[in-house]
Amino acid sequence: SACGRGQRWALGLELLEGAGRTGLQSTVITYNAAVSTLEKGQEWERAVELLAAARHRSLEPGLVAHNAAASACEKGRRWELPLELLTEVRRGRLEPDVIGFNAAISSCEKGQQWGPALELLGRTRIAGTEPHIISFSAAMGACGPPDAFPSRWEISLGLLAELRGRSLEPNLVTCNVGISACEGGRRWECSLELLDCLHQGALRPDGVTRGAAVSACGKQWDLALRLFAEQSRAGLEPDLVGYNAAGKACKEGLQWRHALQLLAELIRRDLEPDLAGLGAAVAACERSRRWELALWLLSEAERRGLRPEVITYNAAMAVCEKAHNWALVLGLLDLARRSGVEPNVISYSMAMSACEKGLQWQHTLGILGSSWRTASLEGPRSNVACYSAALSACESSQQWELAWGLLNEDLTQLALELLSQGLSRTVG
Repeated sequence: SACGRGQRWALGLELLEGAGRTGLQSTVITYNAAVSTLEKGQEWERAVELLAAARHRSLEPGLVAHNAAASACEKGRRWELPLELLTEVRRGRLEPDVIGFNAAISSCEKGQQWGPALELLGRTRIAGTEPHIISFSAAMGACGPPDAFPSRWEISLGLLAELRGRSLEPNLVTCNVGISACEGGRRWECSLELLDCLHQGALRPDGVTRGAAVSACGKQWDLALRLFAEQSRAGLEPDLVGYNAAGKACKEGLQWRHALQLLAELIRRDLEPDLAGLGAAVAACERSRRWELALWLLSEAERRGLRPEVITYNAAMAVCEKAHNWALVLGLLDLARRSGVEPNVISYSMAMSACEKGLQWQHTLGILGSSWRTASLEGPRSNVACYSAALSACESSQQWELAWGLLNEDLTQLALELLSQGLSRTVG
């Protein structure tokens, strides 16, 4: 026990082995202390081995040892082992307690195993164990970040509602996870309610809280900017995440001036803008048709050693297409290829749309040839989009014969792709 308190797990094991060599019989209490020592040292493999050794000696470790081993496995990011340890507890005719359940649910959170986490939370109710605030926080966290798993935000908010229904007071971690879930569901009203809940509970929102609340605002760019400004007034130094969240809201609301102001302020604070922030500013330029700003932002990204992705090029192309500048759109399409970025169907469709508006049907047909492989990889619907754009360009330029030929080719190609997909499913 003393070795555990002093984080000396290796010495603790030596003492246990020394006792065995001198003929002293180790008891359940001895093993419990040894496993607890290993848990503090985050030695999950040795903790599990020690439990097995105790059972081999016909000793039945209690809840303390199992909980300590489960906690060690959680810290070691081995989410499946605490679940097995819970089963072992039941085999020993013991009832798992909230500590064991919390360790298992927390390990599921670290492994992003939301299904097992929710199942375990349900088992705590069946077992008559009152779930702790940690149980709910971990289960909500296991549902994953909203940008990666957008369909799970409702589960997180449902858990938050249950937590409050049990008269448990949400802590900062729980509220942060809940506000992040609001971001996934664009539930900005709910995020504001949770912010108020924090204030009422005398909890101080941190940068994560504010950033998630700003992100949850979606197209409510004015609200996002107000929440962002409140960070400074609350004595919190805005970070890159906060700036990006506010910039994203400005992008959604097509507020290019505010997006550029945020970018300028970020640079003044000696923060290095990333691709997300610059990309949001590019996209925000679309409504204003400020193509020169979009191109400057794209060049700024490259100057700072950032490698723009296809979504950034597409955003810049959209600005130029809205400005009816087909030559710039084609230039950006070519620049993307030369930079090693593979254009997608959106890129090609946008380029063909720009050429259609500029009555450049020859360029449209050239782009159609380049787009064929990409469209085929992305499926029949993508091919239809590209052919439709080419048909529109021929129609605008009154190239009826070409349009008729494309229509026949379009239908033939689509039929072949659908047949190919059907055959591959049959063979599979």
